[in-house]
Amino acid sequence: MSTAPPTRVVVVEDSPVQRAHIVAVLQATGQITVVAEAADVPGALEAVRTHRPQLVTMDLELPGGITSELGGVEAIRTIMAERPTPILVLSVHTPSRESGEALVALDAGAIDVLPKASAGDGAAAETLRRRVRVLSGVPMVRRPRATAPVPTARVTDLPVIALAASTGGPGALRTVVAELRGVGAPVLVVQHIHAEFVESFARWLQETTLMPVTVPGHREAARPGVVYVAPADTHLRLGPGRTLELDPEPELLSRPSADELLSSVAAHAGPAAVGAVLTGMGDDGARGLLAIRQAGGRTFAQDGESATVDGMPRAARDLGAAERVMGLEQIGRSIAAIAAGGR
Repeated sequence: MSTAPPTRVVVVEDSPVQRAHIVAVLQATGQITVVAEAADVPGALEAVRTHRPQLVTMDLELPGGITSELGGVEAIRTIMAERPTPILVLSVHTPSRESGEALVALDAGAIDVLPKASAGDGAAAETLRRRVRVLSGVPMVRRPRATAPVPTARVTDLPVIALAASTGGPGALRTVVAELRGVGAPVLVVQHIHAEFVESFARWLQETTLMPVTVPGHREAARPGVVYVAPADTHLRLGPGRTLELDPEPELLSRPSADELLSSVAAHAGPAAVGAVLTGMGDDGARGLLAIRQAGGRTFAQDGESATVDGMPRAARDLGAAERVMGLEQIGRSIAAIAAGGR
């Protein structure tokens, strides 16, 4: 009986102690092999060019950069431009500065972010190994990263907008949400991301889109023009009277679940619902988006050419849930036009 070859990984970390720990954790079970290590930006780029790994783990505080960005972010941009490779950012356990920088790294092209596993934390070590094995098989594409223009129209009496994304989602959501400034409709967001980064993601989304963004409380009223990001490990749903409901049940594979959000918007907004499924692994969101379409709402799925990972949007397209399939800027502008009373 044949077994799969070990996953080939490059580890980029400037601290020798941290680097040795990461290598030991990754190689502990024999399913992952570290083909190269690097401690700075030039070393990271050379290791990827030479060894062509299936995945790169990336520290953000790297020396050797030549731009004003963090070294790790500069390395990510260069790798994604030269040889697109899944990059997993390993960030220190801080809720403020570096976790915010991790969101910048996701926007630059990293595929996911995890806290660095402490020595002796077996659960975190297994999470890291499992995430490396899953992400190493994700196909990556080389694509330009344009800044979305900001619309100026203001509208009222608009629908409920629900957006769902997973892997590659922060940058995609930033592009779509930036198009919605001035739209007088609540925007509900499910982004699959590690629990430690939810609050930082919300702050980053607000800073980069200039939209008011918050993580809501249970039974909070959904206000027009505000973006609501689902809390960690909790489903976000639209309830009666356009209130927001938070519930940890059911314990699905994805929590928060895009299907839970989109289905609730279909149930309580009906023809006024607008849903979009963006880049991500798996099929979460496809059934919920179909529910919106069947309720008479408007539905969108990101096209495969622009999606970092064409799993969730492809599932929505295959199910016939998406009324329109298009790129991110087009999705944002189309939703804004619908909210303004256009087609």
